[in-house]
Amino acid sequence: MSSPLDMPDRFVYVRLQIDTNRINSRNALPAMNRIERWHQDGVVELLTSEVASGEMRSGGDLARSQKASWMIYSMTAATTSDETDELRRIGEILFENGARTGGERNDVEIVFNAAKYRAILVTNDGGSRRPTRGHSRQGGDA
Repeated sequence: MSSPLDMPDRFVYVRLQIDTNRINSRNALPAMNRIERWHQDGVVELLTSEVASGEMRSGGDLARSQKASWMIYSMTAATTSDETDELRRIGEILFENGARTGGERNDVEIVFNAAKYRAILVTNDGGSRRPTRGHSRQGGDA
């Protein structure tokens, strides 16, 4: 039996998956600070992908590595033909000639993970000068 003083569950059943560029290791991104506070308060679920986690831990930035170490990450695990087809299709959507470089393949896996695990992808990608095939790109804080 619940007490009148019990707080209602605040979780809104929203899963957010952050990209490498949103790790916010120095707490300098106001929108990410808000999202992280929502996560700490039990309002949203916050995770990343295995690929993004690996990127966050590379490069020798200790603060970024430490921040990444507390994050739960999803795994690509594309084991069915439908999943491998989806990876290919995402590559074709994101990159005019498909994903060719390691960084492009990582981007494809990051998007795939967000879709596979029903998460909203939070990224700052898209601020490039050259939009991909018919896609408008705009950067943002989170």
